Amino acid sequence: MVRQELKAHARQCILKARRPHSFLVAMVYVIIGMFLMVIVYNLSDIGRLLVEVLEQETENVDMALRFGMPLRPFRMPAFEITVLGTVFFLLPLVFLRTIDVGYLYYVKHTAKGETMGLWSLLEGFNYFLRAVFVWLIYFAAVILGLVFFLVPGIVLFCGFSQVDMLLLDHPRKNVFWFFGESWRLMRKRKWEYLTLRLSFFGWFLLPQIGMLAVGFVGYAARLWYVLYAKFTRVYYYHHITGQGPEVTETEWKRPGMF
Repeated sequence: MVRQELKAHARQCILKARRPHSFLVAMVYVIIGMFLMVIVYNLSDIGRLLVEVLEQETENVDMALRFGMPLRPFRMPAFEITVLGTVFFLLPLVFLRTIDVGYLYYVKHTAKGETMGLWSLLEGFNYFLRAVFVWLIYFAAVILGLVFFLVPGIVLFCGFSQVDMLLLDHPRKNVFWFFGESWRLMRKRKWEYLTLRLSFFGWFLLPQIGMLAVGFVGYAARLWYVLYAKFTRVYYYHHITGQGPEVTETEWKRPGMF
């Protein structure tokens, strides 16, 4: 398979004139993602914050009692604080995961030539529970693989890389079927997929460098990276499942930076 030919298909699809333009949809997707990550960051210490609030409440009650104002202190067990903090922390991540699936839905159908709008980003809610379960299993498997040995983590990352695409194509299938089918599809293709992902490493670094130098350059590069990587990923899935685009099978070349 010619990697550059798949990337060329992705570039042509991205730059094609349409309403709304792919850049606009990507911009909305990135802004929503950044907003949710800010919420996650600010809620990361929600448990500690609740403890501090309860301690302050206790001090207020003690002060009121000194002035002869009987108040009943508000109490919350440590277990409930932990559960509440975890829920508040995970909820934005779950919504972020849902928006990710919605954006992949948009890219997948746009790559097939269909007309999609901004509301496509909400399509992920149609796959809500399955998308969350798939994400949790995939994340746990890859992290465990990386923790024990680097290579198994990378193998699992590549072997299960098509679960989201299969979820969109076969939403009624069992959750574990996605992993088995992805593993089957990626048989003898893991290195091929890894080198394809590594070929975007330069585009991944460019936004980080651009944001340090010139803010606008960084955000523009981030939008292009999101679009370029997602559309190429979708075209790769379409290729290995026989949905197109048609490309010739030749030697797999080493990835370039871009």
